[in-house]
Amino acid sequence: MKKVTKSLIVVCFLIGTIFTVTSLSSRESLDIRNKASEQDCPTGKKCVVLVVGKVVYGQIKPSLDLYIQDVESTSDVKILLANTDSYETFTPEQIRALLIDYHTNKNIQGALLVGRIPYALWENGWDDNKGVNSFFYEDLDGNWLDNDSDGYYDYHTWGVNDGPEIWVSWIYPSDVSGTQNMKDLNYFFSKTHSYYTGNLTANKKSFIMLHSDWARDMDFYYEKFSDIYGNDVETRGGYDTSGNPIEVDGNDYLSHIRNSYQMTLIYVHGSNNTHYPNINYINKEDLEVTGGGSMITFIGGCHTGDLLASGKDIPIAETYLFRMPTGLVSTATTWSYGPEELQEVTRELKNNNTFADAWFIKQRYRNNSAFYKKRYGETFDPNTHMFGEILFGNPLFKLNEDVCKPDCAGKTCGDSDGCSGLCESCPDGQVCDTSSWTCTQICVPSCTGKECGSDGCGGSCGTCTGEETCLPSGTCQKSCTPDCEGKECGNDGCGGSCGTCDTNESCSTDSKCKPSGDSCSASDIWGKYKKPDGKVNSYDLSKLLANWKWQKTPRYEDADIWGPLSDSDGEVNGYDLSKLLGCFETH
Repeated sequence: MKKVTKSLIVVCFLIGTIFTVTSLSSRESLDIRNKASEQDCPTGKKCVVLVVGKVVYGQIKPSLDLYIQDVESTSDVKILLANTDSYETFTPEQIRALLIDYHTNKNIQGALLVGRIPYALWENGWDDNKGVNSFFYEDLDGNWLDNDSDGYYDYHTWGVNDGPEIWVSWIYPSDVSGTQNMKDLNYFFSKTHSYYTGNLTANKKSFIMLHSDWARDMDFYYEKFSDIYGNDVETRGGYDTSGNPIEVDGNDYLSHIRNSYQMTLIYVHGSNNTHYPNINYINKEDLEVTGGGSMITFIGGCHTGDLLASGKDIPIAETYLFRMPTGLVSTATTWSYGPEELQEVTRELKNNNTFADAWFIKQRYRNNSAFYKKRYGETFDPNTHMFGEILFGNPLFKLNEDVCKPDCAGKTCGDSDGCSGLCESCPDGQVCDTSSWTCTQICVPSCTGKECGSDGCGGSCGTCTGEETCLPSGTCQKSCTPDCEGKECGNDGCGGSCGTCDTNESCSTDSKCKPSGDSCSASDIWGKYKKPDGKVNSYDLSKLLANWKWQKTPRYEDADIWGPLSDSDGEVNGYDLSKLLGCFETH
């Protein structure tokens, strides 16, 4: 057996996992605009592109803008924002072309994929492993082929640079309900702001739990973690004093991570929604109610980062980000592999590099054709094999960096806390808008019953085609010219209005404002037999004129039809006459 630093044998439980395969889109040439030309990468900065769909950006703009401000004010990183398209609807090939553009023109070192950005699929040629392939977005000069056209890439050449060009981290939220996506992202970026302003802290300790199947690896991992934490490394697993593998308990793990460690390694069997220690399995719901967690969680367990199997939900690796108060970054696998070469990451973290830089060094060391041949033999074809490792969260931080201590004495939302942040939190359902420095309602887009126009949150419900225009109602209609000539009210012929009538008036079929039916009934004073006859005519007019200007003791009180306030006023005058004439011979 090879040394543990070279390989680990992985045995996985695949319990209740159903895979749905969707075909990749056509490999036709892609029309991607030069997004990189829109922003500059300053000299001396490490540039990272943040890809987020325009609608999602509109929903989380205050918290995302604050995240960018925090990163840039506390490090030498410049974030280039790509937020002008609906990237969630792009093909993986289009997303890759976008990253190639930024790498070629701005020399980006990494990418943050925020929201439900699409992923590519891969299948190995010899061990039946397949699933989401994050490396598709990291090796930008390689060539990727789907030889059997089954929706999974199966052949990859490595390009001039034998390895990755950039690192990629996913901030990929749940979409199980219409608002969960937005809640996940706002929660996560609020948590990162707490970190950058010194309000999110963890014990400078680490925790390791290894399933008995990997008891032999405890000494190796303990050594690497103790390089950073000294004796502050707690462990579960390994061998007992008799040399027997120690079984580990999921309940024990949950109890420990309530303590909020800086770094945790849980190396047990897994699936996309469950950790499988020897005793008492751990599902996502268990983690959600536990609290705590670790700033960094390394996860060894098959499919624990499997976006494909998770569907609209998140894999268990992201539960540490979106459902627990301490998690900033997690690493996992998307198919049947365990994490390897973590010593590359821990060494660079000890050297005060960011987690992003440490992860990239590991990826560059391990994901190249030379490494595959060294591991599997010179006759091995490295073009048909991939590791399934994936990175989640915000890797733009250092373990031992000094964070600013905010001062918010007597300040409110919008005032600086002295650390590039805001003071006091907004009520639930609101965020602090850094452009107006006020608490604003989180916007939830609505396109129900609409085929065009605004979604109410700065996004679009669609556009009309051809000669159609979008009506205020959100429906498409062929273009027309409004016509209100000679009209006082009613439709202008294009879905608009020519005006509205006053109280006690209604719009007639000829688009004129005329007294309503009830008012004309009041004007029907009498008829031939001195009682209302259903008509407003000369009988009624003569009765009204015969009682003109009566007061106190009217001869015919019902001749007082109306007054300034549309009710009887004790006089028979011009109001009553105009009312009657408006209904003359129309009732």
